Amino acid sequence: MNRIGGMFANLPTPFSKDGSRIDFAVMRERIEWLIEAGIHGFSTQLSAGEFAYLGLGERRSLTQVVMEAVNGRARSWSESRATTLPNRPSSRGTRANWAPRRRC
Repeated sequence: MNRIGGMFANLPTPFSKDGSRIDFAVMRERIEWLIEAGIHGFSTQLSAGEFAYLGLGERRSLTQVVMEAVNGRARSWSESRATTLPNRPSSRGTRANWAPRRRC
């Protein structure tokens, strides 16, 4: 059984200075810093954050960047909720959003 334990960080979504786009470089830097500090896992786009204001493409891109930056070095997951039906994510063509830590 996969057990969730340890210290997890809920990653806030960084935006450019003018607020027009997600700053993926800052997200990668945060993740790297937290992994080096010993974090056990990450979550993004939880229900109390800015996820409701992101489009589906932005949410997918953010999840992809987080998963690539973590690269199996910690657990990570992403919420998939929507505040309106047109923004509801589809499970078609997506991978599971829980990624267990890889053992070396």
